[in-house]
Amino acid sequence: MDQFDTVDFSDNEVRKLDGFPLLKRLKTLLVNNNRICRIGDNLEQSLPRLTELVLTNNNIQELGDLDPLASVRTLTLLSLLRNPVTNKKHYRLYVINKIPQIRVLDFQKVKLKERQEQRKCSRANEVLNLQRILPSEPKRSLLEGLHSRRRRGAGRLRLTWKPSRMPSLMRPHWLRWRG
Repeated sequence: MDQFDTVDFSDNEVRKLDGFPLLKRLKTLLVNNNRICRIGDNLEQSLPRLTELVLTNNNIQELGDLDPLASVRTLTLLSLLRNPVTNKKHYRLYVINKIPQIRVLDFQKVKLKERQEQRKCSRANEVLNLQRILPSEPKRSLLEGLHSRRRRGAGRLRLTWKPSRMPSLMRPHWLRWRG
């Protein structure tokens, strides 16, 4: 089956997108008019060159259901038309955030303005997440506090938060300052 670069599983009763053997040549996967509600993890391992995924008219409900697609680094075209998830607020921005290399979403080119808006929203969300995760320091920002402690020679700063819970904006600082 590894001889094809396009496979069409349209008009079936598929419920979960997973269980593929290793298909090194496959670039386009058409899975229209099914009942897909979940996408399996590690899709990128079985479909390493997947660039186009068409999931039109399925049953993907939540934005979080799209998270497994973030690991498919080669994906440049994705169609989720006629899925309930497309009605969610900030759906396009969420997908652009999770799959930054995406060029075409729902057969519409991802515009520079959308990417800029996504970056703006992403930064705002990271700041909000920082406020929830980290203890507040009065009259000083977090980074000012970290730098002043370092300058005073307080030794190593020990942070106990897990890297997966730290927003990506802070990860480089966390890795540099941990003891």
